[in-house]
Amino acid sequence: MKELAVNLQEDRYVLSSALLLYSRQRPEGYGKEAIATVHPVEEFAGKPIIRPGRPLVPYDYLTMVRALGFDEQPRMEWCDPSVLAKGMGKLIWWTPPMQRPMFLNVQNDAGIQCTSQGVCPLPAMVWMLNERHLYVYAVRGNERPIQTDQLCQAPLLNVASTGAVCLGSTVTPGEEARDDVLGWTSAFFESTFTHPGDVETGQLTKHVDPVEFWLSMVEKSPSAFPSEVLVDLDLFVGDLLTLEGGPDNVAVATGQEF
Repeated sequence: MKELAVNLQEDRYVLSSALLLYSRQRPEGYGKEAIATVHPVEEFAGKPIIRPGRPLVPYDYLTMVRALGFDEQPRMEWCDPSVLAKGMGKLIWWTPPMQRPMFLNVQNDAGIQCTSQGVCPLPAMVWMLNERHLYVYAVRGNERPIQTDQLCQAPLLNVASTGAVCLGSTVTPGEEARDDVLGWTSAFFESTFTHPGDVETGQLTKHVDPVEFWLSMVEKSPSAFPSEVLVDLDLFVGDLLTLEGGPDNVAVATGQEF
């Protein structure tokens, strides 16, 4: 955003319109909802008077942004085919099952530090980037996900139980390339995987220790990812659209044995 220093009187700015925001707590208790009205402002006896207004419409928003001279104005953009949703400061995309080089620097069950690398198969994944964090989840199948598809814990190291990625010293795309989904995906896999995050035992990879699992995957490099190790979450693709920020807590789906 531009930094702008003005003197309202010397620069002859006048109060011409007013935007009023009315908000209330959502009935279901999650966050707030609001409506906005835009009003002309007239001067009467040397004082500004807000006149009756009308509901704010999308064109008003576009007009306001252009008038304010923001560097990043609404514009038509080409969407990468992998993008599932975009807007409100959030970007959601998916990657199909694929093979990727994996770099490990982990401590095994015997307490020995192990460094290893190899090409490994990965499940389909759904990614979410917001203003603060990168999140990643696994999804079953190899088709483009729909909103009703259930998400799984990403069975990867460096990922928390909420799906939040520990970026550490990862070199991520700059602000000018914030929507570069290929860049974010590559940055994640080009980092070194070091720890299982805060996920409880058995809830990152089912029936197998995650560190031992990935050491074995790097060594053997199977042709396909074993979907039986995926842990279902009580979270669906469509839920990512309405979550404010990111999920603070994600429950493992009921009825699963570890």
